[in-house]
Formats: sequence, structure tokens, C-alpha cells
Amino acid sequence: MGSEKRHFAGLDELRALCALGVVVFHIETLKKISGQFSFAELPVITGMGYYGVRCFYVLSGFLVAYLLLEERQTRGSVSLSSFYLKRFCRIAPIYYLVVLFTFFIFPSINPLQTSMNVDRAYTWPNLGLHLAFLPQVGLEKYPLLIGATQLWTIGVEMQFYLLFPLLFLLGRRNLPLLFFICYFGFYFFRLFYRGLSFLDSPFLMTGLNFINEIVAYIRIQPMIVGAFAGWILHAHQTKILKVVYSRTMQIFILGTIATFYTIFPSYNYPFFQRFTPEPFVFSILILNLCGNPHGLIHVRSKFLNQCGKFSYGIYVYHLIFIEIVLGILLKYRLFESSSFLFNLILYSAVFSTTLLTSWVSFRFLEKPILKICSKRVSGHVS
Repeated sequence: MGSEKRHFAGLDELRALCALGVVVFHIETLKKISGQFSFAELPVITGMGYYGVRCFYVLSGFLVAYLLLEERQTRGSVSLSSFYLKRFCRIAPIYYLVVLFTFFIFPSINPLQTSMNVDRAYTWPNLGLHLAFLPQVGLEKYPLLIGATQLWTIGVEMQFYLLFPLLFLLGRRNLPLLFFICYFGFYFFRLFYRGLSFLDSPFLMTGLNFINEIVAYIRIQPMIVGAFAGWILHAHQTKILKVVYSRTMQIFILGTIATFYTIFPSYNYPFFQRFTPEPFVFSILILNLCGNPHGLIHVRSKFLNQCGKFSYGIYVYHLIFIEIVLGILLKYRLFESSSFLFNLILYSAVFSTTLLTSWVSFRFLEKPILKICSKRVSGHVS
């Protein structure tokens, strides 16, 4: 493919569905927190939030692994500096924009105050954690940061982008073994840690506690599974793909996803806390979407395709608009006598402002920055 970036049909639509599902989940969650009637407890709504994020993770792992493999095949090597610059240019601009906005401007204009001990959230250490792409640590140690709690997943992705290329270079001769070690290594360490927790050795336990805390924050297992799927497609593993593309597997995957959203809406089940199956399910779904020309699974929509191109903005910006719109409706008691009108205005206003802002951001901020970045490094930013 030379310098051309491969486009995978259906992935933009899948991105859009995940992002829009997360928006619905957060609307219903904030309605519940605000004391309004909410569908937040419905499994399908909970699933939109949890599985939407997990699917994003798998997608990231799939694309990063495939692009690194493609670069190594076409250029003979992988440029770490180019990769890191591309990722930073793609993620950082609007991430930092939202962080700074929610720290310094949003608290004074937000009509909906949903977090307790809100003043403790707006501290210099918490700001430092967010600027260092460690929002999940800030979320653990400080109260909720209104309008920016969703950013914790961006921190997880950035840590994956930091670590995976290094692991990729180290294990380039046997990538499947690398994926296996990375995926199960986290679980084996947690079991090892719990098995040694009874030891009366302050020095040893201090070190283990420190490592365990890092492992708890670096939740890259779904991305590792996605990376394995990227390797399968790029390496043309025909025996595996024949099974993945089979009609039986596709029906099974669709049924499994339906089960996730109706029966198992989140990770609050003992088995799922260990070996979560949804990354593997989403990996098979992605392989069928972008690699199976005769598959049963198709997601084609001009609207979703366009939304998928700026789905990152949808994900990053949406909580701010939910807080503003819901806050105005509640503060001024608008449409409180009609639940239908209340929700119609809420959903319409949140989606229209979020989509418009995300499109403007992508068109006039993100794309120009990406063009500048692409001029400085070879290849393309996805």
C-alpha cells in the first residue's frame, strides 16, 4: 500500500454506535443522579456504557497493531518517534482543551452540580495527573471532575499507545506469544499478588502493592485482544479467518452481543472480573466487518459513517453538554409536567450540540493539526 492508509469499511459506523451509546448511558446516569426518572438500571442502557468503552478499546488495539505491522512490512522498520507524535497529535489537542475547560471555566458556569466535595476535585495535583494522561488515577484519588470523568479511558489508551510499540518491537519474531504473555500476565500477577498478601514482609509487600496499583490502572487487556485480531487479519491466518468468517460463528457472535446487552450488562459478575469474554467477541465482530466481504454482519450508514469520523470528539465533549442541558432544564423547571417533552428536549439538545461541536472541532481544529503532523512524519494518522 505504500503511503496509502487502508480504510476498513464498517469501523467508522461501529465507532459512532459506541460513542452514541455512551452518550445515552451518561444521559440516563446523570438523570438518575439528579433524582429524575431514569432508565439507567436497564441492562441495555448499562451495556451501552460499559460495552461501548470496551469496544473502543478493542478497536484501538486492532488498528494500532495492523498499522504497525503494515509499516514494518512496507518500510522495513517501525519509527517509534513518528508513531508517538501521530498519537499525541490525534489525542492531545481536544483532550487538553476539555481538561483545561473543566478545571478553570466549567465550574463557574455549570448549572448542574453533581459531584460531592467538588472543591477537592479542582486541585493542582489532580490537574497534573490529567495533564500527564493519568486521569484514571485522578478519578481514583479525587472526587468526580464534572464534565471530564469520561477522560479516564483516554488515559488508558495513551498508556497502551506508549507501551505496545515497545512490546511490538521486543516480540516482533513471535507476536502471538507476546499477546498471550501480555494478556494473561496481568491476571497471573493479580493471582500471584493475592497469594502472597499474607506474607509479613513490609519491604516485599510495599513493592508488590506498588506494582499491583500500576497493573490496576493499566487496563490494556482488551486492546491486546484487539491487537491479536489485527495480526490475524494482516498475517492472513486463513485457518483462523475461515472459522471467524463462518456463518455459524457470525450468528453466535450476534447472539452473544445481544446477550451481553440484555443479561450481562456490565462487569459485576465474579467470572467476568477475571477473564472477560467481550474483547474476543468484539474482535470477531471487527474482523467480520472489515475483512469478510460475504458476511452477514454489515453496518452501513452515511450518517453513522460521518459521525464515526469525529466520534472521538463526541466521546470527549458529550458530558459537558449533558451537564449544561440537564442543569438548565432542572434549574428552571422546564417541561417538568411532561416527562416526554423533558426527555425529547434533553436528548435533542444534547445530541445536536454534541454532534455540532464535535464536527466543528474535527473540521477546524483536529484535522488541521493532523495535517501539520503528517507533514512532519511519514505515514498517516488514523
